[in-house]
Amino acid sequence: MDFSLIKNKDRILLHIDSNVSSFILFKALESYSYYAKKSYTVIPVYLDYGYDTENKKILSNLISNLQIIDCGEIKDNILARGKDATKSAWNKLERKKLIELAISFNCSSIALGSIHEDSLNHLHRSVVFEGKIAALRPKAKVQGSKISFIRPLIYCYLSDIKRYQEELGIELRETEKVSLLFSAKYNPRDSATAAGLGFF
Repeated sequence: MDFSLIKNKDRILLHIDSNVSSFILFKALESYSYYAKKSYTVIPVYLDYGYDTENKKILSNLISNLQIIDCGEIKDNILARGKDATKSAWNKLERKKLIELAISFNCSSIALGSIHEDSLNHLHRSVVFEGKIAALRPKAKVQGSKISFIRPLIYCYLSDIKRYQEELGIELRETEKVSLLFSAKYNPRDSATAAGLGFF
């Protein structure tokens, strides 16, 4: 509400992934629609890289209208880069794909399940590796487009997510490590981040 993330008649592309926060965001948007003084449409999409069949099955059962999008070309692109492969490069390709999907579904925004700790991690990486102060913004306009990235859960802490996850009784396998550890083999910056997050 602080940043007018959702407007009347918005079409929101919701990026669902193996981080449980994205599913909780789906539930939050579903609940909000019942009392919000505005109407909006949520289009949940799952980018399928071909290695996470377990979570894809769980999420497909939980979200009846989940759109499964084949993204094998992104994985192949990253693998082909060898030593130049990084999680940052993966994220850029993923972001490009989400923008393309938002345009094809005629969406006005792309919702991400980023939380407070994600913003802190982004700040840490920006300061340490790029020498600048930068954090994830609740709302960011896509350059040259009417589409915005929105992060409705940016005020939420990991403890909030874990608590709600227990209430919902869902369990997803943590596959964010897959892409991060993969890139860490090649890139020392990602390796340091992985270590800082306790992945090593």
